[in-house]
Amino acid sequence: MKENPDTLYRKNFNQTRCNTPTRKRISEVESGVAETQKHEDEKSKQNYSKYGTRKLIPKGTIARLSGVPYPNLENLSEGDAQGFHYGYYDRGNTNIKILIETGNTDIPILSDNIEKVYQEINEIFGLSQKEIPYKDLDEKTKYSETLRAIGFTDGKNSEITFDNLNEVIKNCTYYKEGYELGKSFRETIESQNKNLKGKGR
Repeated sequence: MKENPDTLYRKNFNQTRCNTPTRKRISEVESGVAETQKHEDEKSKQNYSKYGTRKLIPKGTIARLSGVPYPNLENLSEGDAQGFHYGYYDRGNTNIKILIETGNTDIPILSDNIEKVYQEINEIFGLSQKEIPYKDLDEKTKYSETLRAIGFTDGKNSEITFDNLNEVIKNCTYYKEGYELGKSFRETIESQNKNLKGKGR
């Protein structure tokens, strides 16, 4: 049986009216969208304050694992500096732990800088390996000297407190020895600077 066009129109019209959202429903949806946006904005702010722009996180991590002292970041934007900071300290700690536990890491290490730190340690403290250049060390010794070099640079950094490090890092003999050497070097320099300031008065 063929439907009356007038009846069909009224039927569709009524269905359309039933599906039209009420003001209350519109308000609920808008409120939900606003709440979600607010949550996303807060999350973005938290992520930014922790990770910055994220661009320099890998560079910060590579620097830490290569025994590079924490640099002056005044020329960087706040976001890039925060990213480097996170990579150097937080991500750096994680990757040092991985290096100790596995003997390798996916983060590349700047061997040239590790070699410089290795030479610096030997020149200051006269360790037994001083006659052997870093590049000529066997892989096992390179591994231990790399950890000692990282520890030495960390020890010279007053921002890195040994007690706050991960247990795996604290229990690594090579890292710990390097850290103590670096800390001793830093405290000697600080003491000398204090004496010079005292004499200048």
